[in-house]
Amino acid sequence: MDNTLVYSDKAHIVSYNEALEKLSFKKKNKEFLKKLFGMPHSQIANILLPNSDKNIKNKFLLEHDKILLKKTYKFIKPISGVRKVLAKLNKKYDLALLSNCSHETMLATLKGAKINKKYFKILIGNDDAKHSKPYPDEILKAEKLEHNKADFIVGDSIYDVIAGKKAKVKTIAVLTGNYSKSRLKKYKPNYILRSVRELPGLLNKINSM
Repeated sequence: MDNTLVYSDKAHIVSYNEALEKLSFKKKNKEFLKKLFGMPHSQIANILLPNSDKNIKNKFLLEHDKILLKKTYKFIKPISGVRKVLAKLNKKYDLALLSNCSHETMLATLKGAKINKKYFKILIGNDDAKHSKPYPDEILKAEKLEHNKADFIVGDSIYDVIAGKKAKVKTIAVLTGNYSKSRLKKYKPNYILRSVRELPGLLNKINSM
């Protein structure tokens, strides 16, 4: 979802920093925070609050979500052409939206980007599966709900690629996030696209082979 369908860095940066301030910790540089995006939220909390106990880390994550739900979701913007792409793909494919954010935060993100949640047959957040990416649990949960094997996972981060490989699903990486093409290549996705705008063309090409 984040940086694959929507640009959400600003929303998360402001939310994390306001949550840090609320708990009397120092704010972090935005470039430092960007390098963490795509990780499981619990891992982000461990990095930002290394000397804090589990209760403080959980409170921090709850504060982040609360701030995003109330205020910063308004900063979220759709990636260019994404609504047209989803409308096109929705006619041919069952789409599942997976995220390391909570289910409630996913809905707020779609609202902020003005993307209709009806494009997706399944929505799975980090609170809907035992483990979030890079574990394959979110993909496996979607497959179980759909009673079908997933064909592809599309994502901007190395964690999406790792999760896809663990679930034995073809991986499509996009370059609209904070991961360079060279870094993504190291994890050997099946395909790398500039953005989701190229996805319908790629799938048509694959299906015509």
